Amino acid sequence: MLSRKLFQLWLLCTVFIASTAQAIEVRFVVGASLDSPRGRMAKVMEGIIERELPGYQVNLIETLGDNNASRELSALQSGQIQFSLLEISTLQTIDSQFAVFSIPFMFRDDTTINQFGNSSQGKRLLSSLAGKGVLGLGYMYGGMKQLLSNIPIKEYSDLRQLNLSYPADNPTDRTTLQVKTTPVANGNLVEALKENRINAQEATYEQIYGNQLHLLYRYILESNHSARTFMLSANSNFWNALSDYDREVFLRATDVALKFGNQLVVAGETNSREQIRLEGGARKKRMSEVMRINWTKQLQPLWNNQANLIGQDLFGAAFDYSHQLHFYTENFPPYNFEENGELKGIAVDFLRLVYDQTKYRDMGLKIELKTWSYGYQAAQNGPNIVLFSTVRSPQREHLFKWAGPITSDQTVALKRKQDNISIFRAEDLNRYKVGVIRDDIGQQLAREQGVKPENMKVYSNADKLVSDLNNGYIDIWIYNLAGAYQFFKKFGYKSDDFTNIYKLSESPLYFAFSPDVDDRVVANIQAAIDDVKHTPEFEKIIQKYQ
Repeated sequence: MLSRKLFQLWLLCTVFIASTAQAIEVRFVVGASLDSPRGRMAKVMEGIIERELPGYQVNLIETLGDNNASRELSALQSGQIQFSLLEISTLQTIDSQFAVFSIPFMFRDDTTINQFGNSSQGKRLLSSLAGKGVLGLGYMYGGMKQLLSNIPIKEYSDLRQLNLSYPADNPTDRTTLQVKTTPVANGNLVEALKENRINAQEATYEQIYGNQLHLLYRYILESNHSARTFMLSANSNFWNALSDYDREVFLRATDVALKFGNQLVVAGETNSREQIRLEGGARKKRMSEVMRINWTKQLQPLWNNQANLIGQDLFGAAFDYSHQLHFYTENFPPYNFEENGELKGIAVDFLRLVYDQTKYRDMGLKIELKTWSYGYQAAQNGPNIVLFSTVRSPQREHLFKWAGPITSDQTVALKRKQDNISIFRAEDLNRYKVGVIRDDIGQQLAREQGVKPENMKVYSNADKLVSDLNNGYIDIWIYNLAGAYQFFKKFGYKSDDFTNIYKLSESPLYFAFSPDVDDRVVANIQAAIDDVKHTPEFEKIIQKYQ
C-alpha cells in the first residue's frame, strides 16, 4: 500500500516537472520563404529534432527583418540565433577561402559541387570558422547561375558591353565575372532596366522563373558559370554545449534535411527551365564546350589570382573534383571487355594501375561500357570524357587529347577459311562485301584505303557482324586482330575457321581525352602511364590476357 502511494507521488512530481520545464528554443534563420526549397529543408530538420528531442523547440524564421546577410552572420556569431543557411558569398567576408565556390567555371553542376563538399578539403572548410562562432554542418546547392542580358553574348569580348546588376542590400552577392556592375535596390530592377542603368544580370533558373526575369530580358545564355551555394551553419558555442546524444540527433537531422533540400533544388531548376521554355520570352542559348573552354582560358589570370588568395592546395582540390574524368570503353577483347558483369582486359587493368599512381585515386575510378559509336561521339564533345582503347591516327589527332600508348594494335582483314578470297592490295577489298563497326578505326582505314561506301556494311557492334561473317552474309571483317579472335571465342565459333588475309595498319592504342580536359590533367595521367609501363605489374597484365 505504501509503495503504491509512493509511486503515485513520484508520478505526480514527474508530470509537474515535465509540465513546468521550459523547452530549449532553437532559432533557425532560413533566409527565404518557408515554402522555398531552403524552407522545406529546414522544416524536415525541425521535424526530426522535435520528434526525437522533445526538449527542443525549433523556431523557423524566414529573415531577420531587412534580409541583410551581414546582420544574419553577426546574429549567428553572437548566439542570437543558433542555425542559419548562410550564402557562401557572405562567408567570404570573414574567410577568403570560401571564394573557391565563386570562381567562374570552376564547378559545372550540383554533382561536382557535392563531390568537392564531401571531400576532405570541403569538410575542412566547414570547421574553419569555428573560432569565429560559426560551425558548418553541410552544404546546400542553390542552382547554377545563367547570364541574362539585353544584348546577344557570342564572344568573351561581348562581356565588355554588359552592366550587371547585383543586390544593393547584399554587396557580397556580386558576380565574379570580370564585368561592370551596378547595385540595384530590391524592387527597382524594372526601373533600372528602363533607364539603361543595367542591361544584364546573373541568376539561377528558379530565380529567373520566380521573378519572371525571362520576360524582362531578351537573352539567356545558359553558361552555368557559377553556383549559388549555402552552408548550413550552427553557432559554435551552442553546438559544443550539446550532449553527445543530442549532437548525434542534430547531425542526423541535418544530413537528411540537406539531402532532401538538394534534391528539391535540382528538381526545381529543371521545372523552372521547362516553364520558361513553355512561356517564351528571352531567347535561350546553351554555351557550347568550345565557348566554355575559350572563356575559361580568358579567365586564367583571375583563376591564378584566386589560387593565390585561397591557397594552392584548396584551389587544386576544387579543380580536381570539378574536372573528374569519366572513362568510356567498349567490348574490345582482349583490351577491354565485360565478363560476368566485371570489366577487365589489358587496358582496363592497366588503367586501374595508372589511376592508383595519380593524385585522383581518392576520387574513385569510373568506367562505363558503351557502344563504340556512342563513346566516340561523346569523347569529341565532352565534358571530361576519356575513351579507350583508341587507335591514334592522323585523322583523329586533332579530335582529342592523348595519353599512352597502352599497347599496339593490328587492324586486319579477316575471312572464313572456306571462302576463296585473296587480298594483295587495299583496292582488292572492293571486290567483296566488307563489314566494319561504326566509327571504329577499321571503318576509317577502309575508307582511307579506297573501300567504297557501297561495299561496306556498317554495324553498331561486333555481335551481329560476327554472326553475318560466319553465315556468309559479308565476306570480310576489318578489325583488330587480337580482338576479332576474342569475339570468335566469345560467340562460340572455332578460331581455326577464320583467317587473317591482309594487314591494313599496325598502330598503338591510347586513351583519348575530350578537348575540354585540362592539359594538366592529361599530363598527370601521362606521367603515371610512363611510370607504370616500367613495372613488373604491367608485364603481368600482358601475360594474363595472352
